[in-house]
Amino acid sequence: MKHIEKSPVEPERLARYRQYHPRDTWDKFHKRDRVGYHQLKEQLLRDQHGLCAYCEITICLSDTDEELDDFRVEHFHPKTGTERSRHNYHLDWQNLLGVCHGGSQPYVAEARYRYASRAEDRSCDVPKSDKALTDVILNPLEIPASARLFKYDSFTGAMEVDEETCPAELVRKARRSLQELNLNCGRLKRLRRAVLEVLQEQVDSLLGEGMSLEDALALLAHRGRLERVGHGVYRLAAPIPFAGETPTYALAVEQVGPSAVLWGESVLALLGLSPTDPARIHVGFVGRLRRRIPDGIVVHSATAGGATAIYEGVRAQPVGAALRACRGAILPERLLAAAKKARERGLLTEREYESARKELAK
Repeated sequence: MKHIEKSPVEPERLARYRQYHPRDTWDKFHKRDRVGYHQLKEQLLRDQHGLCAYCEITICLSDTDEELDDFRVEHFHPKTGTERSRHNYHLDWQNLLGVCHGGSQPYVAEARYRYASRAEDRSCDVPKSDKALTDVILNPLEIPASARLFKYDSFTGAMEVDEETCPAELVRKARRSLQELNLNCGRLKRLRRAVLEVLQEQVDSLLGEGMSLEDALALLAHRGRLERVGHGVYRLAAPIPFAGETPTYALAVEQVGPSAVLWGESVLALLGLSPTDPARIHVGFVGRLRRRIPDGIVVHSATAGGATAIYEGVRAQPVGAALRACRGAILPERLLAAAKKARERGLLTEREYESARKELAK
């Protein structure tokens, strides 16, 4: 959770609707003014930079009629309070937040990462429900913009209160927020762990090139991976992975196991060398797989002691081996074009390119 700078001017159609229907419920507004609802939704997403107000997963909007947006409007002060108050919290702009479905909706886009079949793996407004937590948990609109309230365990992906930097008067609420919103459920920890691993490997790679830590962090901030909040202090700009970005590949590798590597076609896709089926991520693994793997991840048997590389912070087959692994799955001319592109970008040496070209041409 972090500070949300909400637009001081509320959506025009919401203000107009409330003027004419001051006691109406949220459901009535949602059904009667669809244009107004979409206007409000767009404003929430802009104010929150496309992130869930609670867990900060990227809000994923569907491109098809078969899938739902991983988005809904949350009322920080429960709507049930309206019946006991003169204030209508249903239509109060300052009471509205944009959140994800918290893992509760099986038909959202990217459901293989976002949906949780077990109730204990759900988060955000799902466990919060209609509980009266207004004075118990943090309100994202009131979190200090410059203070760091939380820190993350890079090994487990767990989120915890940073008592050294969190204002003392907010420590209690910060702890209760983690509990009441279930922000340390297994689903969110797995997603965080994958992104933290990517960032750590990217930092290590830049340090290995002789760059100072401060310069490495500044470069990652320039690339949009981190957000600078003070001198020498950074936070994740978008801590949860989304489709089409490197963290999605890192997440797949993480879910298969510690010895897993990105494999074949997916290595080429990650590096932009050849288009592949985006619905499938290929991962190599040594040994017997004993865990259930989400749909969309294709596991290949890898050889113990095989060479590995780090591309975009993701453990992977070296490009030459990935090209060879794609024989029979990708047309030879496309593989040759990918090999040429890899040589031009310095991903293959001249000797590696010639060796791969001869094998791929057979």
